[in-house]
Amino acid sequence: MSPVLPSEGAKSVYFAQPYSLAAVGFYFSDLAEYEAKVSRCRDDHGMPVEEFELQYIDGDHA
Repeated sequence: MSPVLPSEGAKSVYFAQPYSLAAVGFYFSDLAEYEAKVSRCRDDHGMPVEEFELQYIDGDHA
């Protein structure tokens, strides 16, 4: 049985948890989605969030 490569449609779900308690995290599936969401992520004071803990949630490719 050969593994399914990410380019073949398999999706994994990750969560970006900000280190700042004044910000809300987000779910994402790939690098492009992460980059789009992180560029819009702001804390309660309107400042960009710079540091995240990335958590593996579900999928075939941890």
